[in-house]
Amino acid sequence: FPMAQFVSETVYSELVAAGKSGTRIIVDGHCRQQYPNMERWEQTYKLPVSVWSEKSYNEASEKPLAELVRKMTPDLDAYAVVEQGRVFTNVRECNGVKYISIINDHRQEGPYTIWTKNPAFKPYGKEQSATVYIKASTGNVVYEFTESKRLPATTEGNRLVVTVNLPPHAGRVLCVYPVEMKRIQITAERKYRLGQPGVIAVGILDTRKRNLPGRQLIRATIRDPEGKIHDESGIYRATDGQAQVPFRPALNDPKGEWPIEIVERTSGLTATTILKVK
Repeated sequence: FPMAQFVSETVYSELVAAGKSGTRIIVDGHCRQQYPNMERWEQTYKLPVSVWSEKSYNEASEKPLAELVRKMTPDLDAYAVVEQGRVFTNVRECNGVKYISIINDHRQEGPYTIWTKNPAFKPYGKEQSATVYIKASTGNVVYEFTESKRLPATTEGNRLVVTVNLPPHAGRVLCVYPVEMKRIQITAERKYRLGQPGVIAVGILDTRKRNLPGRQLIRATIRDPEGKIHDESGIYRATDGQAQVPFRPALNDPKGEWPIEIVERTSGLTATTILKVK
């Protein structure tokens, strides 16, 4: 908990409660509070910034941090290993589904490095590959959200292991589901009148023909008979494999067949249907 010289009453109360429940709280030399189960590292951060790169500071910071990482890693829900540079991981969960952000912090030199005459200044991102270890059951399925695809996974102990390519200064989002996505189901009235509002119900089903748990994003594309995209087209959130897309053909819209396309963004699964407007 760095640089916590002053904290709000709410934050203080939360940390006291966490410490009493057994949470290990680590603070630095800026901290002016006392918490249960607290450990103080006597290090401070000075200005100018150039001081931060001094060898003595790095040794004082990096050794205890490296030891902390070593101790905590076996308990993490997910962590990533790379050959060079660094990555940041963040895990969220909803109804048993894990969502893991892998952010690439591998950096390299460039024109601004030369301009500043500071070799330590590396503002340019560099592509790298990351091996991600996820605490999950063997039967779980891993999808990569930004590329809408399922990743091949192996098992090591109680973890699934996948490999992802990280673009420069960017990241990937892994979605870990208990079962594979199978198909998209679209339910809607087949015939509408101009000016009649309706709802397109979308179901995301797994291999057991059940609605998928967790949260998903779908992209709905609604076109009129002339091929123009209608206003309701866009991104919608699905909760536990269910979403609703509004459908409102206006009084001055063309009559005829309206094609509907639904794409689930995690897996890339697609479904289409046609609504008739008269």
